[in-house]
Amino acid sequence: YNGHSSVTFFIMLSGFVLSRAYSARMSKGGISYRTFMVKRIARIWPLHFLIALPLLVWTFLRDGTSSVPIIAANLMLLQSWVPHYQYYFSLNFPSWTLSAELFLYVTFPFLTVLSSRRLLGVCGMALVLSVAAPFAFDLIGQLNSMGANGDDFANWFTYINPVIRLSEFSIGIVLYRALSGKYGRILPDFSVFRRSEG
Repeated sequence: YNGHSSVTFFIMLSGFVLSRAYSARMSKGGISYRTFMVKRIARIWPLHFLIALPLLVWTFLRDGTSSVPIIAANLMLLQSWVPHYQYYFSLNFPSWTLSAELFLYVTFPFLTVLSSRRLLGVCGMALVLSVAAPFAFDLIGQLNSMGANGDDFANWFTYINPVIRLSEFSIGIVLYRALSGKYGRILPDFSVFRRSEG
């Protein structure tokens, strides 16, 4: 369970750090969407490929051509979108988090240019969805009645699914804005603790 919590913390931290690094520049047109995405992909994909390469060869030798769609999804960092463990836990299985993170990178420029009230609303709705979905699955008996395949889908829907992770990412963005005074006096003035950038 500690691993589950650390993923949540990492995604919240990612939203916070990206806001600190890019939100002001994006709002002023100092960095384009294309440049932002090139920088983010260059940061995660080369190492992902390097680590996946020996596992890719082993998987292909073991499963043959049947593994090609799985390998392709993994190399394109799309594996977390497929609700089956053979995809989202393929090759280097922790890399599903990179797949989810890529989706969050895609959404970040749009989230960061939203007005304060709208972003708070998006964050609230995403949080409600991520909390309500597991309870909804449990209430309708999906986790117990669908067998192994049901558990597989439920695990994907409530944990792996990149859209579910949007709430944690949005919370990180909101926390940065609150701490930096972007929402006014929601929190005390922490500016005295910030390092001078002049």
